[in-house]
Amino acid sequence: MTLPHPPEASVAHSSRGRLRLKVPARRGDLAFFAELGGKLAAAPAVREVETNARTAGILIKHDSSGEALLAWAGDHNLLTPSGQLFTPHRQRPAAEPNWRTLVVLVVLLLAVTQLLRGQILGPATTLAFMAAQIARLRLVSGEAEPVGSED
Repeated sequence: MTLPHPPEASVAHSSRGRLRLKVPARRGDLAFFAELGGKLAAAPAVREVETNARTAGILIKHDSSGEALLAWAGDHNLLTPSGQLFTPHRQRPAAEPNWRTLVVLVVLLLAVTQLLRGQILGPATTLAFMAAQIARLRLVSGEAEPVGSED
């Protein structure tokens, strides 16, 4: 199935070992997707190919890079990759410590300590109330002022 003008395929999602393509121009063409799935399964390092003509989707599970796989499909006139060929695996940025969360946890720990000591009505409830106020301020807005500091 080498086509003179292969349809455009866009990368819908990619991750290590998986590549999901969309070919909207051929949506609903069962014969095209069945044949394309067989051809893509013959590509080097491809483990499995799933096609869905109804959604115009192709899922390729592979052991190589997505760029190499798309280049192979382009070289064999199966698909014309459009847009970004491959989105590399992104790392999450390191979470910055939040001092308010730390304060809430410390105050809650103090409240539990007082509760275990039998100081239920005085210090335990006060500390728990303080922790709830700090947590509420954090949830309402990032930099809220304490309640009662109106001038």
